[in-house]
Order: sequence, then C-alpha cells, then structure tokens
Amino acid sequence: MRYGLIADIHANVDALNVVLAELAQEKVDHILCLGDLVGYNGSPGEVLDIAMKQGWTSINGNHDRYVTGVTPLDPSIKKDTAFIITWTRGKISAAQNACLEALPRQRVVAEKILLVHGSPRHEDEYILSVNQYKENIQFVSDNFVGIDVTFFGHTHVPVIVARGTLISAIHENKSVQMEEGKLYLINPGSVGQPRDGCPLAAFGIYDDVERTVTIRRVPYDIKAAQEKVLAAGFDPRMAKRLELGR
Repeated sequence: MRYGLIADIHANVDALNVVLAELAQEKVDHILCLGDLVGYNGSPGEVLDIAMKQGWTSINGNHDRYVTGVTPLDPSIKKDTAFIITWTRGKISAAQNACLEALPRQRVVAEKILLVHGSPRHEDEYILSVNQYKENIQFVSDNFVGIDVTFFGHTHVPVIVARGTLISAIHENKSVQMEEGKLYLINPGSVGQPRDGCPLAAFGIYDDVERTVTIRRVPYDIKAAQEKVLAAGFDPRMAKRLELGR
C-alpha cells in the first residue's frame, strides 16, 4: 500500500490542490491526513469539501477542535488566531462542521501505523527536541503493540526520526529506506503553512511494502493564497509568512 501523507493544510486550498495533483501522479492508494485542515488561511470550506469528497483517513488537529468547539478557546490564545477561528466558524457549513467534529484525535491504520497530530503522548505537544523524539518513541514502544511507524504534524516541520536516525532541514525531495525493526516518528511537514524556512508545500509518501518514506516539496501559487488571506481580513503577517516559510 502506498499512502499519501498530508498535515497542517490550514485552509490553504491553493497548496492543497497542487499536493493532491502530485499524489495522483504518484498513484498513491490512500491519503492519511494528520489534522489541522482549517485555520490561518482563507479557504476552509473548499478544503473541507475536498476532504469529504475524497474520503481521506483523517484525525483532527488543535485548530479543527477550536473551530468546532471540541476544545474551548483558551483566554491566552492570540487575538489574531481567535479572530481566524471565529471567522472560520462562519465560513463552513453545518455538514462540514459535523464532519470536522467527528474526526478522532488519533488513529491506528492497518494495525501498524499510528496517526497523531501533536505527539503519541499528548495531542497538543510540539515534538521539536531530540529528547522529545526519544521519549515519544519509547512511549509508542511501551503503549502501542505492533506499531512500527508514527506519523505526526503540528510543528509544520518535516522530519524523519528513529533511534540512531535524525533527518531534518528537508527543503527538497528526500527518500529514505526505513530499517527493519526500527520504530519511526515521521512528520511530512505542512501543506499549507510551512515553518522550516522553506515556503514550498510539504507532503509525504509512505510505501509499507517497500518500507520507504519520501518527503516531497513543491511550489504552489503563494500569491493567490496570500490574496485570500488578505481578502478575509486577517493580519497581513499571516499572508507574509507564506512566502517566508515561517
């Protein structure tokens, strides 16, 4: 089975359409979505419409939960973020909201693939340090029998991690032969709002027969996405960050 891996679309339909076209060319069998379909960008309804029609295997992210109210807004949340969440609530249909609300916080696929948004041990944890990588690999080993790869999102930074392996700064296409017997943590990066200093949309392809993972980076129409952000009345910084990859 060849899986397409997408995460942190954040309502960026311009990036999503390019990524889906690439995955179609790659003839993946199924798409796994690691959450945060909405937030930050200007096309939440369009993104959710695509997700519902294509029938991805998806989990939710923190922004999805904020929009549906599954997770209440913390008073300390940034005003810009709160504004976008409120705006998004008014731009999606009742059916789209229900679909988003029904997404689980984690999922096991084919008895050996774990899908999480933040981390295996907490849905909102940002896995960014070597210690966090080690601790989460151990957590999966201790708590999820049979899992040999965990896909996560949330950081918007692509990374491939296992004991003795750390591959980051993936700003161009990168394929890795995964070692047998090793448990991997893999973030395919963000489709709609990369934060690793590279503005190219990021996604992944996992072949569970060949045991390979590929991180792909592709250009998309950033200006079109920025125009939607500005038309929605969001802070211009939200548009600027798309071209900076921050």
